[in-house]
Amino acid sequence: MLAVCLLGLATAQSQPSSLPSIAVLAFECDSSTAGIGAALAQLRNEALQTVLRHGHFAVVERAQTASLEAERELQKSESFLDGKTVEQSRAIGADFLLSGFFETKTAVLSLKITDVAQKAVVASSTCALGDDLKTNGNTLAAGPTATRKLKQAVAEMLSLWAAQKRFAVVRILEEKGDKARLVLLAGGSAKGVKKGMDLEVFIIKTEEVDGEPLDRFVAVGKASVAVVENANFSQAKISDGGKELRQLLASGKKIYCRIVGTP
Repeated sequence: MLAVCLLGLATAQSQPSSLPSIAVLAFECDSSTAGIGAALAQLRNEALQTVLRHGHFAVVERAQTASLEAERELQKSESFLDGKTVEQSRAIGADFLLSGFFETKTAVLSLKITDVAQKAVVASSTCALGDDLKTNGNTLAAGPTATRKLKQAVAEMLSLWAAQKRFAVVRILEEKGDKARLVLLAGGSAKGVKKGMDLEVFIIKTEEVDGEPLDRFVAVGKASVAVVENANFSQAKISDGGKELRQLLASGKKIYCRIVGTP
């Protein structure tokens, strides 16, 4: 497990800096029941691996989250994003925090992703574990069913979050030879699009990993916002991948953009 985590963290460190960063915090519980901590630590590691496989975030190293977790322990509150915590999150480079809270009475693990800058929850999910936490000596362990449910819940939450940060390429507005040069995007000022922003053009591929479907963002080109028409539409100039973009659109493939740089 340690080797897997170290490999995962090395992968996270190699992710492009344009990816939003996320710290996966230790999962909390409303009870001090003996052994529950081991199960929650196991589930937290499964959540971390799911985030790494998802590929939409650069994951902050586990050691760097220690100060955040210590602060949350002092406050003992789900609403822990005070000024100090925000400052600590920014200091370790975390744009978002993924946290979990387990309620023993209902056996439900509540998950959420919090935007550090906005102090707001941007995605949430619940995972009903029921009898899936199994006794293992004097401790509880998360069995295969529990881990599968957890990974699915985290993956769905991440996909929902990622969906909010992308917008579709509607059609080509200008071509040069066999390349797309200017495209219309279904994203305007309402989605925070501004003139001069750098964009990644990508398609979505679904891969099955350990029995769970996970979406991958596969880059096919680069672009920059040339004109923001209104709240709903913008025009983007294609700087790379124009030929492939034209071919993909002609074949009916859905293509998207996401913001990777600001002017």
